[in-house]
Amino acid sequence: MHTHTRKFTHAHAPTPPRAQGENASHPPHTLLAVLTSSRSRCALLSRRSQDEYGKQSEYINSLTNELASVSEELNAVKEKMDARGSSMTDTSPLIKIKTAVSKLCARLAC
Repeated sequence: MHTHTRKFTHAHAPTPPRAQGENASHPPHTLLAVLTSSRSRCALLSRRSQDEYGKQSEYINSLTNELASVSEELNAVKEKMDARGSSMTDTSPLIKIKTAVSKLCARLAC
């Protein structure tokens, strides 16, 4: 029996699979240019995003400071209102006056 052995040379070697997105209309040097361009655009967008993030962070900080200031002012007003309300409902001065008037009436026989 005679067995045939097959030898492959480069001319007969199967074509390696192409990378995803690679096609015959875009040679590798063109793909490299596209990738480089995409990388540059991504870097630019990243810088813009970081700048915008910084601006928004500053704005949020200013709003937080303003909120703290308004909260302090609100607490001061609440304390004033509580002090006024408690003094209006405090009847101890009236009771003292009534007791004093009653003692006077008792002395003077009203």
